[in-house]
Amino acid sequence: ALRQLNAEQALMLDNDLIGIIRVRNQRVIWKNRAMDRIFGYSGAEWDDMPPRKLYFDDETFEGMVRARGEIFRSGGRFRRQLKMQRKDGTPVWIDVHGTLMSHHADNSGEALVMLSDITPIKQAEQARLQATELQAQNAQLLETNRIKDLLLANLSHELRTPLNAMLGFAHLLQSGVIAPSSPRFRGAL
Repeated sequence: ALRQLNAEQALMLDNDLIGIIRVRNQRVIWKNRAMDRIFGYSGAEWDDMPPRKLYFDDETFEGMVRARGEIFRSGGRFRRQLKMQRKDGTPVWIDVHGTLMSHHADNSGEALVMLSDITPIKQAEQARLQATELQAQNAQLLETNRIKDLLLANLSHELRTPLNAMLGFAHLLQSGVIAPSSPRFRGAL
């Protein structure tokens, strides 16, 4: 019965959807198949791997270790979404959930960490944000265009009235209706 239960649990843990790792003293001691799919490492590459390899920079990794340590010390479970990196250096968004399995006085211990690839969700969020920004920019452009058209219409009207009068006087002068010797010529001019 124990072997059967052990086999069933192994099948559940070694899935291809949710990555699961066991970490002891900041080293991977076990991983499931999903970790290979999510991060691109395989087989022996995981053996004794420092989890730091999965982060883009030391600052992000150290911040994660500090935050996780504080939660673990208080007996809580850790959860966060963050951008990590695959073996080929490409980014992958991960929903991380971890719990401390054992803790020792020297701050060593063992944790079980589950990781879900949420990259498609983050990409969809980014696309929605970009669409919203584009809609706002489009609305701004439409409003700017409306104001420009209004300004040009007003400006055109304001210029057309005096220009029409000037054209009328110029026609009168050119047609000879007002003779150059006439006292009205100078006023028209």
